[in-house]
Amino acid sequence: MADRTVDRHIVGWLLAGSLPGIVLGSCLAVRLPETALRLLLAATRVVVAGKLAYDHIESGSTLFTAFTRDTNRDWRQTRPCLSSENC
Repeated sequence: MADRTVDRHIVGWLLAGSLPGIVLGSCLAVRLPETALRLLLAATRVVVAGKLAYDHIESGSTLFTAFTRDTNRDWRQTRPCLSSENC
């Protein structure tokens, strides 16, 4: 999306997968007990976090880059120049 265009094919597939998921999740949420729903959501978050951590570890980058938006640039290039520094 560097040129700010939207791939309509991908958007279509995302909608095709998310809309049925929303309907199914809404139906299940009212039928499941609160404890079971909380456990299901917690398990989902743990699985997603584990996958993200695994992918990050496999990429070989540092922990700092996991929390930045642009991992290709050095963090010193993006911070503001202070008056006491040589810019």
